Parts: sequence; C-alpha cells; structure tokens
Amino acid sequence: METRSSSTSVGVGSSNAPTIVEVLETNRNPEIWRNYNLVKLSDGSLKAHCKHCGKFINHSLNSTLKQHYEKKYCPALKTAPDASQSSMSREGKSFCIRGVENNLQAL
Repeated sequence: METRSSSTSVGVGSSNAPTIVEVLETNRNPEIWRNYNLVKLSDGSLKAHCKHCGKFINHSLNSTLKQHYEKKYCPALKTAPDASQSSMSREGKSFCIRGVENNLQAL
C-alpha cells in the first residue's frame, strides 16, 4: 500500500514576520520611550520596538512597555547586573575584609 503526503514545505529559514518600514517620532512619556522606538511595520501595524532585545510590543499602553523593562521580561536586561548589587572583580585578585586578616593569619 502506497501512502502520499500532501504537505508542502516552505524554504528553510524563510520568515513571514513583518519588517520595520519606518521609525516614527513620538511625544509620549520620554522616561518610558527612551527604551523603545515607535515603528511602522510592513504589515501596516504600529509597534514599540525594544532597543535592548529587539522585541515588538503593543505600543498603546505605557504600562505594558514599562513592565517589559522594569519587571525583567526583557531578555537583554535579565542578563545585565543589577546596579544595586556589588560584584567582584574578574581579574583574579584577592581581597581582604578589615579585621578578618588577623583571624586568618591565626589559622
């Protein structure tokens, strides 16, 4: 018994995703929009384009845009260290906390 497949394939790597046609000016909240560009896409829609990760987000609500970068939904900002956290040098140098060096020498 012979079976036939009626599926068709699209070229490898092809994409139907819309592309940016134009970057538009916006007078909306500059504190939020400094992280985004308002763009017109090839399908005619308007979206906010994240300058950090490149995702397209609904532009109509500033709260949605604010949550994207403040709540760490942005994958590019998830990997960035928090400014309030201290970090150690990666140069391989040692350091000593004051008052502890005497206790370490006794060991």
